[in-house]
Amino acid sequence: MKALIAKGIFLASLFLFFSCDNFYFNFNYTGTSGSSGTKESNQILCPRYIKEKVVDFAYQYADADTFYEWGGQDPLRAIGIDCSGLVVRCYSYATSGTGYSLIQSDMSSAYMYESATSQTTTPEAGDLVFMGEVNSSAITHVGIFVKKLGTEIYFIDSTDSGSTNGVSERSYDISNKKIKGYGIMKLKQK
Repeated sequence: MKALIAKGIFLASLFLFFSCDNFYFNFNYTGTSGSSGTKESNQILCPRYIKEKVVDFAYQYADADTFYEWGGQDPLRAIGIDCSGLVVRCYSYATSGTGYSLIQSDMSSAYMYESATSQTTTPEAGDLVFMGEVNSSAITHVGIFVKKLGTEIYFIDSTDSGSTNGVSERSYDISNKKIKGYGIMKLKQK
């Protein structure tokens, strides 16, 4: 009898484990147009006060003369970082001590676009700008949205393209075909 009860409990817990992984309800959704929701109920869209911290940390990287290093995700006092590493580090610093964290600690720009953000057409400071080659729909680059002035989109990123090498604030015209979309980072509650 005990073995049967133990087997039943095991099967029930297995069912809950797999059903929680495959089905979800988003009780904390604070949506925006085009959003895809979140995968787990303990995920929320990044609050504005954390986004503001993200921008502050991005400026610290820019002010530190940080250079671009593919795959780099060095801490703030180090000098090499790539575009997705910059985003991960800034969000990690910004969420420290808040009860929130990133859903993953290492993400590519494509993963952020597809799985770690909710797309938006009205980005706020601290949201993400997704970019890629002009004649492609692939997401190959990410920056931290700072502001929109007129038709210019300002963002902070880490790049080694052209005359830019490292973390800096740059801008593109809103019609630039390199811009593929904008996203609000999803966070998980601890």
